[in-house]
Amino acid sequence: MIHLVFILDITGSMCAELEGVKQTVARLVRSVFSQPVELRVTIVTFTEDARGCFVTKHSFTDGCRVRAFVEKIELCKPPGLPHAHSAAGGDHPENQKAALAQLLTMKAELPTIAFLITDAAPHLVVPSSVASAETLHEIAWLKAKHGVTNPDLFSILDRIKERFGDRLVLNVIKYVENDDHALYAAVAKCFGGVLISPVERSPEALASGLVGLLTHLFRGFAKQQAEPVTTESIQSVKAFRFFDLTPIQSPRSEAELWINASPVAGAADQLLFNLVKRTTAIVGSRFLKRSIRAVNVMDQIRLLLVVARGLVGLMPREDVLKRAQVFLDRLHAVAARSHEYRTHFKLSIEHVRDLLDEMPSEPDLLGGEDASTSMLSFMTVKEAIELDAADEHALTDPHAQLLSVARLFVGHLAVLQLPSHLGVPDFMDAWSARVTDVSNDVLSVADYLVLLGDEEASVGGLSQRNKSYNYLQLMADRRDGLASALLRAASGTQLLDLLAALVAGAPTGTFGPNMFRGTSAACLLSMLAHDEPRMLREYQWKMAFNMAHTIRVLIVGGSSASSERALEMDPESAPGRLLFRLVRLLAPAARQTTAALADTMTVPMRAFFEEFAASRVQRFVKYDTQGYHELVEAMLGYAKREASGGSHHALLDHVVFSFDVEVAVRVVRTSAFAKAFYQSASNLLRVLLALDESKEPAFTVEGLWPAWREDLVRLLLLQKRTERYVSQRQVANALVWRRRIIDAGTDVMQLPLNSLHFQTLAYRVLVAAKRDEINRVLTTRAAQKDSELRQRVEALVLAPVATFVSELASTIGSSSSREYKLLLQALRRHSATLSQDVLQAKLCVLVTGRVNQRVIFDRGNLHPHPDRVMPLDLVTQSRLRGLQQANQWSLSHHYRESNKPNRSGHCIESPSPWAAKRSLEATTFWEVP
Repeated sequence: MIHLVFILDITGSMCAELEGVKQTVARLVRSVFSQPVELRVTIVTFTEDARGCFVTKHSFTDGCRVRAFVEKIELCKPPGLPHAHSAAGGDHPENQKAALAQLLTMKAELPTIAFLITDAAPHLVVPSSVASAETLHEIAWLKAKHGVTNPDLFSILDRIKERFGDRLVLNVIKYVENDDHALYAAVAKCFGGVLISPVERSPEALASGLVGLLTHLFRGFAKQQAEPVTTESIQSVKAFRFFDLTPIQSPRSEAELWINASPVAGAADQLLFNLVKRTTAIVGSRFLKRSIRAVNVMDQIRLLLVVARGLVGLMPREDVLKRAQVFLDRLHAVAARSHEYRTHFKLSIEHVRDLLDEMPSEPDLLGGEDASTSMLSFMTVKEAIELDAADEHALTDPHAQLLSVARLFVGHLAVLQLPSHLGVPDFMDAWSARVTDVSNDVLSVADYLVLLGDEEASVGGLSQRNKSYNYLQLMADRRDGLASALLRAASGTQLLDLLAALVAGAPTGTFGPNMFRGTSAACLLSMLAHDEPRMLREYQWKMAFNMAHTIRVLIVGGSSASSERALEMDPESAPGRLLFRLVRLLAPAARQTTAALADTMTVPMRAFFEEFAASRVQRFVKYDTQGYHELVEAMLGYAKREASGGSHHALLDHVVFSFDVEVAVRVVRTSAFAKAFYQSASNLLRVLLALDESKEPAFTVEGLWPAWREDLVRLLLLQKRTERYVSQRQVANALVWRRRIIDAGTDVMQLPLNSLHFQTLAYRVLVAAKRDEINRVLTTRAAQKDSELRQRVEALVLAPVATFVSELASTIGSSSSREYKLLLQALRRHSATLSQDVLQAKLCVLVTGRVNQRVIFDRGNLHPHPDRVMPLDLVTQSRLRGLQQANQWSLSHHYRESNKPNRSGHCIESPSPWAAKRSLEATTFWEVP
């Protein structure tokens, strides 16, 4: 996903520019949102006046919504802030710093392209004594909203840079060319952006230039490389003047702005190309960032073709072994020199010999039960070999040779739909590939080659029948020995990963490690596991069994036979990876009898299904938060508890939440989530434990995992997969996961559901789910408490002096408390109705905190000017000063003589700001004679 941010000045002087941005967004919706690019658009507006600093932020992923929002933006009217309407900007500098600081609240992991559109300079740091009201409001806003204590522009930019790294490109569109251009040139250069100024201030010119600029950017994203700037591109941005930022230096603070002269206009084509190159780099190809380059590709291709010739009888067995040995020696020599490739070449001459020995002759194969399936493979392989031999160009072109290898598997494919990134299938992590659709739709050879990247195979691209798919998965039919043998041979090299990468749109010769294995497991998981209960059709079962067979026949290196008999679980492995290991573990030879299965396979299968359920719960929590909260509230009986709770709140008045375990299990068992999980688990069990589609598995979900319903309740309360584990760093910085042990050696999944641990988790889950409701209750309670406090203070002020003194200690904690301030306010309100003697007596107690020598409350330090709080008559003034002199009450703040810091970290050498201010006080009430 690409994040596009417009930071828009909506002060009174930006009338024409605002209309231009509206036109730009309207065109953007029609063009960019219709392209295969995931886009997030954020509109930030800023303005100000003497009343305050006004900044808004609104984000959208839907083009129609962003267009409707922008159409409603008006000058001097921050969206969503009706109290700030008519905020026209105040002084000439504006609050750009506050607007830029909004970047600190955005997702830093997204590649972000921002445009600051303004016509004025920002407020610069000046002494507060000469700062305008607007400047002071912006400083206060920065501190309150973002914790920014240093309002220097370049300090704020440093924080943004630290947060985003190189994933942000900030461009400045500055109207009115003046001395401010030097400052904005430094801003743009800091983030690899451009500084441009419109040649004219018409809305049409701004819209046309911005759309032209964005169109060229997105064209580079789709092709994943910066395109040279054409005459057409230059024509589209002719409304802008680009400035050369090469000589611009980055100031460390606003005090160093003098180091840069005003920038001069540069060559638009070169500066535009640099911008496209920079933005294309930050968006990047997620596949290319993780890909590696294959080695000796031609040797791998020739090796597989030699094996294929031997399997179909086009080459004598001894010749096949002799030639295969030559290629294998070369490949293993390369692997020995590089740790990265050491496990890639797993095929050995013993594997080739076994494949040739196990493969029946063509006449024997044609007479078998599955003659039609095997014959299709023989015809396909022979045709591919003959085409390869006749194609002279393929002898030297790796891409053409890979297409020849791909033809060997044309008869056995699963057609998939994967999420796309910039128009190509998204393979950030093949083990976690999100397969959204799987079909047995038959592809034509032309369509198959188009998906492999052969643009000449079909002039019109994919046929209409197959346009809904963007990926295909090779697989072997369980009834087809030849297809299985070919796939097994290819899995011992890099070829299957290379073909998978070719379909994903990767450059020829590059691939992601484990691409084929990862997508095979993800494909199998997507066919069997669904978010809704779904029965599979006959062809889907056939594909699932064939995909499981494909996983089992692969040659997997780096594992001994004994290590493959164990299945280690960890909460960070993708479910597809765990399923791949389990399918490999449950090979047909290991499933001879039910008794043998119960002895050896029950524990790893039970562990897998718990991890699978935990991953489903975690996904449920993340992508359907509302549905999760509704299920948990029903499961825990929260709605009934609230209905009968009386004046007490079930969450605010407790720290745990007890619930009926039987009700929780019953609610979960009947939920759509549990039904979908049960059907998915049953589907997985059938493929894992049944020999073919017609047989039933050896176990049901209940037989394998009797307490799955209770454990599902536990997982719903735990939420995250990692909550069942603790991690520990071992040697070589490896992370080791161990099960979490609670309450005298009990695994967290073995704790009773009515235990304190799960009641605490239930409380936390409900607090998160009912956050808005809790805030409303807290607000109501706070208002009630405040009302009761005010009534109590009013009664205390009007009470006789004796009652006032007796109840004062229970009402006021100290002179810094809120009750103390409310008392002073109440005394001021009633100063006209109270007698002067009573008023002065109560004030004397409030100022000193004492009646005679008896302490009533902790008054803290003496107020330096109590006469400014409330008028004091001469008698009271004299009495107060006399008490101070008689008791030698300190007039300044004193710390320990040892200079030892107090609990706030302050001491004589490092006083608090308040203490320092008191020390500088020239004359106080107490020192006036």
